[in-house]
Amino acid sequence: MRADAVVTNATYDDPFRPMNRFIELFEGTDHIRGFNKSFLEPMYIELAYEQIEGGMESDIISEPKVIERILEEYPNIAETALENDRMQASVHDELPIALAILDDRLGIGVHTDSMGTPVSWIDTDDPDAVAWGIDLFERYKAEATRLH
Repeated sequence: MRADAVVTNATYDDPFRPMNRFIELFEGTDHIRGFNKSFLEPMYIELAYEQIEGGMESDIISEPKVIERILEEYPNIAETALENDRMQASVHDELPIALAILDDRLGIGVHTDSMGTPVSWIDTDDPDAVAWGIDLFERYKAEATRLH
């Protein structure tokens, strides 16, 4: 990524800084494509649902264990979101990173092996980086199993 990428690191006093940066970008997005290996923090599940219900186009790939947990813990939200025509959801067994293309901005979440919450969030609107992210997303989507 270019030097103008925004890097947001977690700190001891603010461990959710990377997630808050993602949410800041997410709230203003009309279209998101992405994948994530970890469960979205409970405080953000309803926000994601509101964005989808508000008209955001979304194409998300998750690992099966993430979808299972969402279906178990948020059955009504999950069922309604999956029935929404603007929502596409798929599963893939081996996702490499946390990646999001938010309109024309690429974001990558850096996680530790033991934590699902990102320790860093890196984002940029560099066209080459966004094109790389779209290509990576499309490769994994071609291998994924669509849920609905």
